[in-house]
Amino acid sequence: MVILTKYDVLVYLSNGSVEKDRLVRRIRQNVFFEKTAERKIRQLVAELKREGLILKNKEILALTGKATDMLAFLLWAKKDGIDYNIPLRKANEGVFRKIFESQETALIAKSGFSKPTALKIARELESINFIKAAKKKPLIVRANVTDRTIFFANALGYDFAAFQKRIKPVGIKKDSPKLREHLIKLHVYSTTVTEGNTATQRDVERILNNLDSRLTPKEVMEIINAKKAVDEVCRICKTEELSVPLIKRLHSILMANLIEEPGEFSYARKRIIGSPAKLPDSKLEIDTAVQAALTFYAKYKERMNPLVLSAIVHFLLVSIHPFIDGNGRVARLAHSFILMKKGLPLFAFDPDHKNKYFELLDKGRSESIEDFIAFCIEKHKELIERP
Repeated sequence: MVILTKYDVLVYLSNGSVEKDRLVRRIRQNVFFEKTAERKIRQLVAELKREGLILKNKEILALTGKATDMLAFLLWAKKDGIDYNIPLRKANEGVFRKIFESQETALIAKSGFSKPTALKIARELESINFIKAAKKKPLIVRANVTDRTIFFANALGYDFAAFQKRIKPVGIKKDSPKLREHLIKLHVYSTTVTEGNTATQRDVERILNNLDSRLTPKEVMEIINAKKAVDEVCRICKTEELSVPLIKRLHSILMANLIEEPGEFSYARKRIIGSPAKLPDSKLEIDTAVQAALTFYAKYKERMNPLVLSAIVHFLLVSIHPFIDGNGRVARLAHSFILMKKGLPLFAFDPDHKNKYFELLDKGRSESIEDFIAFCIEKHKELIERP
C-alpha cells in the first residue's frame, strides 16, 4: 500500500473546497489509498491546518493563499512524472536545503547522516534531477537550480545567497533618458526578431517612423505592438507592481490583431517547437504556477540582485508558457519591468544570439539555470555598451 502524505491531501484539495467526509471518500476511491484509515486522513488534514495551508473551517476544507507556492511545486512535479514526496521527506529536504544554500557541499561530511544513509538520500535526489555530483572522491554534490527546484525552494523559503555568488553578475550602468530611447528601439528589434520576424534594425526604424518597408503586414504589426508594449512598461514601471492583470495587459498590447483573445491565458495543450520541455496544460497548473512565479518575485525582490531575479522570472514565465503565443515577448517585458523598477536599463540582447538563448532556456530546465542568467546579463551589457 502506498502511504498517503499531507502533500497528497493538498493535491486532492487543489480543485476547490470540499466537505471533509467527501474528501475522505474521494481519497479512498484511489486504489493506492483505499486501505488508508479515515483517522489518518483526518490527522493529515489537521496538520495542514496547523501549517496554515488549509482554512480552519470545521467541515468545509479549502486551501489558503499560503498553499499556492507548495501546490505549484506539487503540480509541476506531477506534470513531469516526478514523485513530489521524494524531496519533501524530512531527511531528504534537510539535506537538499544544505546543498542548495551552500550550492556545493561535501555530502558525507556535511549531511549529518551515516555514509550509507547520505548516499541513499543523494541517489534519491539525483534520480529527480535535484542534485548532481561535482566530484566523486570525496563526494561533492551541487544543487541543480531548474524550474522544478526554484518552485520547490520558493515554497520552502530557501536562501538564494550562495546561488547568486555562483552567478557573479557584472555591473550594468543605470538607466537614463538617452539610453532608454536607444534601448527601446533595440528591444523592439531584439524581441521580435528572436521570435522569427525578418526585420533588420533599419526596417524597425522605418516602421517606427511610419515609412514603408519590405516586411509583411504581420511583421509590421509585431513591431508596432512591441513598441506600444515597451512604452507601456516604461510608463508604469515605477507606479505599478508585477501582477497577473499587468502580464495579461502587456500581452493584449503585444498580440493585438495577431491572435484571437490576446491577453487571455490559453489552457490548450502547447509545445515549444524544437524543445523537449513538457508544458503545463490545465487551468489549475498554469494559474498556480504563474501566481507562484509572482510570489517568488515579491518574496525575493529586496533580497536578490535584480539582474539575477529578472532573469529567473523571465525563465519561469517562458517555462510556464501561459499564452497560446507571445510568451517569450511577455517574459522579456517582465524582465525589463523588474530591471527598470530598480533604475536599470530595459532588457534586450542581439538576436544574432537567439539560438544560444533558446539552447540555454532548455539547459535551465534540464540541468541548471546559471548559464541562462549569465547569458542575459552579459549580452544585455554588451548591447548597452556597443557604440
